[in-house]
Amino acid sequence: MLTPQPTPPAPEAAPIAAPSESAPPQPAPPAEGAIGPWQPAPQ
Repeated sequence: MLTPQPTPPAPEAAPIAAPSESAPPQPAPPAEGAIGPWQPAPQ
């Protein structure tokens, strides 16, 4: 009975870590694009 318990929590941590890593890279590209057009605009 102790085997099935630790099995479900393991897969749950895997899917949560996958989306977490994909989240940081997404906001990174848009931030650079916003800084590009912003600098030339005020200049």
